[in-house]
Amino acid sequence: MYDGSFHEAIGLVLAVGQCFGIMPVRGIYTKSPTNLRFTKCSLRFLWCIFLSLGFAATSSLTLLWISRTNLKFGKLINFIFDFSSFASLICFLDLAKKWPKLMIRWKEVEKFLPELKYQMDKQKMAHEIKMIALWILVFSMGKKKKIILIEAHNLSISFTAEHLLSIAVGAHGANNCPSIPDPIRAFYVANYPQVFQVFPYNGYLGFFTKFLNVCATFSWGFTDVFVMIVSMKINPGFWSEYRLYYRELVSLVLIVDEALAKIILISISNNLFFVCVQLLRTLDKKPSFAHALYFWMSLLYLIGRTLAVSLYSASINDESKKPLDVFRAVPREDWCFEVKRFNEEVCNDTICLTGMKFFNLTRKLVLSVAGTIITYELVLIQFHQDDQTEWDPCMR
Repeated sequence: MYDGSFHEAIGLVLAVGQCFGIMPVRGIYTKSPTNLRFTKCSLRFLWCIFLSLGFAATSSLTLLWISRTNLKFGKLINFIFDFSSFASLICFLDLAKKWPKLMIRWKEVEKFLPELKYQMDKQKMAHEIKMIALWILVFSMGKKKKIILIEAHNLSISFTAEHLLSIAVGAHGANNCPSIPDPIRAFYVANYPQVFQVFPYNGYLGFFTKFLNVCATFSWGFTDVFVMIVSMKINPGFWSEYRLYYRELVSLVLIVDEALAKIILISISNNLFFVCVQLLRTLDKKPSFAHALYFWMSLLYLIGRTLAVSLYSASINDESKKPLDVFRAVPREDWCFEVKRFNEEVCNDTICLTGMKFFNLTRKLVLSVAGTIITYELVLIQFHQDDQTEWDPCMR
């Protein structure tokens, strides 16, 4: 029976992530976090290292491809995507080493807080975590930016409209290469020029590159999912109960922030960059209706996901300020030193997650990010050219 702990609630999400080399920790399905183990002598760790090397290789090939051609902003998009996926995997590997101790401390704080009485309340958090993970990951697997065409990778629900659009877009890209009669070869060559400009075409290499691309896309979406899940679980409605509860939750936020700082920085910077890129691409002509429809769906999804990550993370700071409403209602005759001390702590402390202390995840950040995007767009538009890549995708 589910006991309402975060360790149990996130178990299934971590299991799915481990299929793609993320968080190689043993014991994620155990009842107690004391059974969690990080060990290098495990298939999970070896799988993580294998995918990390694969991401590093694709990043290097993309950088080599850029160096052999004229440097343009559009070509940097592939490199930034590949490298950020590699960086995310390394950061999750670093977090996996700290995860057992973090979950033990988390469990101690949960025991200190008031216990949930009903089984429905205990299961609610696990259900919400699964729904958020499903929604984000399913759609993130249907979204990826490429120079030649926009393709979709939907592994979960192949009957969705987005997957049908991805098939249409992929077919359109293959039709643009009449010199290559094999549609599968045309698809690989058109979508991965950074690989097949260096190596001669090989079907197995194309399949492996596609596989790495799917794993990278999953890692790209999982970063946001993880930040949202942790933010959602760490902002329960216990802030206004007692000062001791407040201090325990504050200490937990600080510990989690230290562990997740790199992942949060990658998540926010990635979202900021790709929102700018997609907004800039609204100026480009779309070669077909399927491209246009898929592009606008992807843009709306990316903006929605960015807002969701920002608002879920900002909710920690929002909840930390709720005791102020209680303090304002305290009668004058009941005001005492302890209440004053508690009030000053809530007013003066900035309790929130951060991106390695570069920025605080509060509601003000949403407006700051919006202003930054507008500024970047005005700069990027001056250098924007609606042209095609100089390398012919049908050359091989």
